Amino acid sequence: MTIIEMRRKRANLWEQAKAIHERAKEEKRDLSAEEREQWDKLNAEIDSLKEQIDREERAQAIEADLAAQQARPEGEERQGPAGQAEYRDVFRAYLRNGMSELSPEQRSLLRSGHQSIDGAEARALGVGAGPIGGFTVPDEAMRPIVSAMLAVGGVRRTRASVITTASGADLPVPLSDDTANEGERIGENAGVAELDPTFGQKILRSYMYTSRIVRVPYQFLQDTSISDFESWLAEMFGQRIGRRQNRDFTNGAGGNQPEGLVSASTLGAQTAAAGVIAWEDLVALEHSVDPSYRLGAQWMFHDAVLQELKQLSDGQNRPLWLPGVSVGEPDTILRYSYVINQHMPAPVGGAWSTGDRAIVFGDMSYYWIRDVRGFSIIRLDERYADNLQVGFLAFARADGALIDAGTHPIRHLAIR
Repeated sequence: MTIIEMRRKRANLWEQAKAIHERAKEEKRDLSAEEREQWDKLNAEIDSLKEQIDREERAQAIEADLAAQQARPEGEERQGPAGQAEYRDVFRAYLRNGMSELSPEQRSLLRSGHQSIDGAEARALGVGAGPIGGFTVPDEAMRPIVSAMLAVGGVRRTRASVITTASGADLPVPLSDDTANEGERIGENAGVAELDPTFGQKILRSYMYTSRIVRVPYQFLQDTSISDFESWLAEMFGQRIGRRQNRDFTNGAGGNQPEGLVSASTLGAQTAAAGVIAWEDLVALEHSVDPSYRLGAQWMFHDAVLQELKQLSDGQNRPLWLPGVSVGEPDTILRYSYVINQHMPAPVGGAWSTGDRAIVFGDMSYYWIRDVRGFSIIRLDERYADNLQVGFLAFARADGALIDAGTHPIRHLAIR
């Protein structure tokens, strides 16, 4: 089934679910047990199709990105050897067999992709790769890492601004709020007054993230039928690091950790009723954000919130949730796309806690994610040798912060 066929099927299923909802609304009653079962079944199929569409579209996007990288002239390749086929083959051999099985030429090539824990390149390596650093992941193995991080990373799936730097040095981001200043009208031969803007800055740092150690038996490395072992391993590492980064990018307190998008957002509205999200609350949150930030705005919330919002209607009894039908067209709430983030608050036992930041809304491009170079993987040969196991460890550096100069481009809805 093609993407467009899946989208059309979702739209048809939604029309069936909407009819059930509207019929109960018109009769001013709750759904019957049979209707509730049918409603849940239809929505489960809608969600399943959405996951399939997301996977297909994400795979196509990554394929296109990698194809664009491979089409670049040799001098325009990104830093490091990860785009070279020779390095990819040596990296694969290193993961499967270890450094001792590589030829001197292969070791020399592998060394060109070495990264130390602090980000500086190592100038000499022995036979064993110790805990001082690892080797840059090739582009082909980066594909499952990127896919895995997008799958688990709600913040990364927004329109957040993602930048990659070659080093982990502090990165100042300038801030300026000039919205209160205006020009002037002057008469003939009159002087022009000065009115300087006020500048500030935020610093993006490079916090270290690791996958923790994965132990793999020698027998698995020798006998496994997984031909693309490094991609399998990379996907696992991407999921682990992606989950931890998303937790920080969502709720981080700043200081010695990233600043979370939700924790740094500004209060936009509070629910009118205690523990209940209503259509009017979403409208209040929408209009708490300046119109200039609503052009490319998005919602972000937990999947449990989406379940509630799918059952809400506006003042004309029109559902707030609408499925995207065309290729690339997102599902929307009040005409704005949304992103699911499982690290955001959700009702526990059907009940919210007072003050929960249930929904955020605004221009997500004002949240910046800074990645340092790429992923690196270390193979630990000796640490678990007495158990006939090899340890693998991935690390990456990143930071995130809301670039808010005082105009509050992202706001949240708090539960009363």
